[in-house]
Amino acid sequence: MPYRKFTHEELLKSYEELQLRVTRFAATEQELINVRDRLDREIELYKRLQYYVGKMLKSQTDHELMQHSTEAIVDIIEIECSLIYVRDRKNPENSAVYIEGCFKDLDSRDVEKDLDILYAFNQEQKKSACNCPYPPSMQLFVYFG
Repeated sequence: MPYRKFTHEELLKSYEELQLRVTRFAATEQELINVRDRLDREIELYKRLQYYVGKMLKSQTDHELMQHSTEAIVDIIEIECSLIYVRDRKNPENSAVYIEGCFKDLDSRDVEKDLDILYAFNQEQKKSACNCPYPPSMQLFVYFG
């Protein structure tokens, strides 16, 4: 095998080219690792979403559906608490509160009394809540944070 002598400049140039290729390879490899991690998180999110959608589809009552919804909000969005309050304006005794996480001590009387406070807290803390019409005689309030 023939042996070729390289000059110092040629070796230095080859070394710099190789170093540049290695650096580009390492950067590309890190980008691929980051993409894989994001995809793994997305897949896990969709698995959890599919799990709760299955539970919700099997729900026999509105109560089960709302309870599964509060659980899903906490698990899928990965937050500390969620609250769904369904207020029946015509028959207040039919109002119900569904809680998961940090509001476990509340009951529907507390929520009725503190609905405005919860909504104001949401605005102050820049957390998410919505107060939206359900059927005309009902009101649905969803809080999570």
